[in-house]
Amino acid sequence: MASKNSEGLVVYGEDSRAGVTNRRLGMAIAHVSAQAQDIAECQRQLHASQQFQAQQQQLYTESRFQQARYEAEQRSLVLAEMIRKTQIDPMAIEQHVSAQLQSAIAAANDVAEAQGRAVVEAHTVQHVHTADVRMTETFQRSFTPAWSSACRTF
Repeated sequence: MASKNSEGLVVYGEDSRAGVTNRRLGMAIAHVSAQAQDIAECQRQLHASQQFQAQQQQLYTESRFQQARYEAEQRSLVLAEMIRKTQIDPMAIEQHVSAQLQSAIAAANDVAEAQGRAVVEAHTVQHVHTADVRMTETFQRSFTPAWSSACRTF
């Protein structure tokens, strides 16, 4: 006979325990065994699924890691190239400065030469003019009285 205790559990008395047969016990064990096998199969599938997800996560992580490494290497190469382009070779600076100095010296020489020519030309023009004036004056002084008297005779 079954009776309920204060906690809501069913308690069987001695007389109902005697009614449990081997057949019922076998069926209960078979039922529990089938449930245990179902639970074991679910656990096996769950474990396989977890392993698969872990493998997929590992592959994804490795893929992202490789991609991040590649991107970092590319950024490093670009940065190194930018740095290399901005570095100036001391010999190149020296050659550039030397070329600029030579150009400035040549330009200064050209200006000095042009100024020298201009001064020489100015002096030459002045000397020619002075010589011309003196020659004219000398000519006039030398030949004017003779010319004047010669012109009067005609």
